[in-house]
Amino acid sequence: FGGGDGGFHESLEDAEQHADWMREQGFARECTLTFCSRRHKKIMNNSSMWRAIGIAGCLLLPARATAETVVFPLSEGRSGYIKESGENTHVGDGDNTIAGGEIQVGDTAFRKQIKGIVSFNTSSLPSNARVTSAVLRLRRSGVSGSNPFDAIGGAYADINLSGGFNGNLALRAGDFDARADAAEVATMSKPTSNGAWSEGTLEALGRRGINVDGHTQFRVYHIPDDNNNGESDYISYEAAELV
Repeated sequence: FGGGDGGFHESLEDAEQHADWMREQGFARECTLTFCSRRHKKIMNNSSMWRAIGIAGCLLLPARATAETVVFPLSEGRSGYIKESGENTHVGDGDNTIAGGEIQVGDTAFRKQIKGIVSFNTSSLPSNARVTSAVLRLRRSGVSGSNPFDAIGGAYADINLSGGFNGNLALRAGDFDARADAAEVATMSKPTSNGAWSEGTLEALGRRGINVDGHTQFRVYHIPDDNNNGESDYISYEAAELV
């Protein structure tokens, strides 16, 4: 018998299968396997107290994983912003798809929505890592017109689980309306001054979408898409990070 805290098995095969399961579930990166004689073997029960049992076999205990905080910087060449091709077209404009430099989010004077794309190389995470908390952060560098959090509405982030929006990590006009694997996985906070951070805590579905084998990509935008006031209202972000 056994669970995430290890366990006791009468056969070596059962113990090895249990160890594989614990690694896959993220309970432990390594496990200790001890052969126990009928006379000396002991195990832990649910209350973590030691007790002896009268069967020889294999005692399996996990080497406990420790919690770590990792900060991933922006992948600049795969981040930027996309302007809508026209009011209510809901598709991106290839001539206004800008990679690198600042990230803009909001709308234009021509009532076109502006969406930001931010990418992070998260491949250094262990393959069996369990992400218990994740925060997307964007640092404000300026505002054109009014702050879109006030002039338009709230801002949200979609996530692509692998390969980037539109099946490509490179910034493309098609990223504007490409299907998201999970929509609105984070609600972004309003940065009130230059240098302040807009932050959004990822919900459970968003945390599960962090890619341990490559890049994790987000699309940030305001709802509604524009405010129809005929003025540009957007925020420029100079940096981003995933914590």
